[in-house]
Amino acid sequence: MTRALGRSANVPVIDLTARSKALVEGLGPSASQRLYLTREANDNTHFSVYGATAMSELVVQGIRELNLSLVGYLR
Repeated sequence: MTRALGRSANVPVIDLTARSKALVEGLGPSASQRLYLTREANDNTHFSVYGATAMSELVVQGIRELNLSLVGYLR
């Protein structure tokens, strides 16, 4: 639905659901716990610094892949 809406509005879409799912599944149950505050606060819904950095890298990848105008501002 989101992709279709993006196409109809001529707006680029970075599918973070698919990207983050692939990341978490690729890491597996144990290693993916580092993405969340599981150890610090017994919280598996909010990202740790490591997880937030990993998610931001997914956004950067999407910006680069779509060659958005923001790409010039990335390091």
